Amino acid sequence: MNYLSRSFCSKCKEWDKPLVKLTRQEHAIGTVQYYYCRECNNEKQKKHYNKNTVKLRNIIYKSIRKHRAKQTARERLNYAVRAGKINKPDHCTICKKTGRICGHHHDYSQPLQVEWMCTGCHADIHRKESVA
Repeated sequence: MNYLSRSFCSKCKEWDKPLVKLTRQEHAIGTVQYYYCRECNNEKQKKHYNKNTVKLRNIIYKSIRKHRAKQTARERLNYAVRAGKINKPDHCTICKKTGRICGHHHDYSQPLQVEWMCTGCHADIHRKESVA
């Protein structure tokens, strides 16, 4: 039997494989893997999710309140693209690369006037804006 396949739940103290008695030598060389079994891991993940979703939600809502104009412009642009009022090109207007294309707002008060660019060019523009 492969010693590394032996896994022991550190919470409920049960094996996920059929019960195997370990010798002191096996413990000494560290071939036992301790982790949470499927049932305990599910409980742990649920607790972690419930605890952190509130924090994450608060961070997102705080960001939305802080940057309300930016969020409104994004929502209006996304709606216009879904409704077919604006055609999203399949290439960057700066470097002509295809792939993931996003819209860059120069002025958030005009949400439908965007420059379509790849994520690399978009990041470059924001880097230049933050330096200036």
